Amino acid sequence: MTKVGFMSLGCPKNLVDSEVMLGHLRLKGYQITPVLEEAQVLVVNTCGFIDAAKQESVEAILQAASMKTEGACEKLIVAGCLVERYRDELMAEMPEIDACLGTRDIEQIAEIIGAGAAFELNPNPDYLYTEASPRMLTTPKASAYLKISEGCDHACAFCVIPQLRGAQRSRSIESVVAEAKNLVAQGVLEISLVGQDTTDYGRDFGDPDALEKLVRALGSVEGLRWFRIHYAYPNRLTDGLLRAMAETPNCARYLDMPLQHADAAILKAMARAAAGSFSKLLEGAPPGAGHRHPLELHRGLPWRR
Repeated sequence: MTKVGFMSLGCPKNLVDSEVMLGHLRLKGYQITPVLEEAQVLVVNTCGFIDAAKQESVEAILQAASMKTEGACEKLIVAGCLVERYRDELMAEMPEIDACLGTRDIEQIAEIIGAGAAFELNPNPDYLYTEASPRMLTTPKASAYLKISEGCDHACAFCVIPQLRGAQRSRSIESVVAEAKNLVAQGVLEISLVGQDTTDYGRDFGDPDALEKLVRALGSVEGLRWFRIHYAYPNRLTDGLLRAMAETPNCARYLDMPLQHADAAILKAMARAAAGSFSKLLEGAPPGAGHRHPLELHRGLPWRR
């Protein structure tokens, strides 16, 4: 039985991609090993968002490449955001790499391991994983991430995500709830909802209130102790969403929110739409909301291209 080792870098959204790939490999009979030195196939799922992340990804690829000469590794596959940016350069400059697959190719992982570079990928620009996609969870048993959307429609001046992941594509409420039930059946008690902008969820299929409806739907999932929303944007928060959160007992009173900056001129240079004041947001929250707002802060204009 072929042993496969995984190196997953970057954000929780990328981790979900790794778990989907691991799920496919397990279904195909591959043995997943946490000991990289004994793996016959190594998969590096990369991040390509900022310079530090790109450097970390390159170092991980080089580490894996060294195992082809010093360890049991016979095949090296590189996946993820770095591939979307530098596929040709990676293949040309790192001959140890046997094949690359991007963010919309992940469910073809077993085929590409079997055939290597000779396998012709069939990228689907509208790709979304679903509740039917196999996943092998790598988080602690009681918790899991659930990706409700893929891609991004924002055009922030400093961000390359739309180039890496494509336009916003939201899963249906039914699909997300079905996956939540699947996760609960595996023993998961806490779910963290992730997406590039979770508060943009549903707008691509014409429903600006979709996240509010999803919150209420997840509230009825038996056995789901609590869930929380990550990657919320202040300009997308509505009274309806905050009210749904306040009225749904298993929805954590918590929002992970990128403030980015408080200066209007900097926000304009960043092409950020979220220029409203947080005090106004909090003052307008409905009674009982009582949310915590972990914030991501940047000093000046962060260039992430």
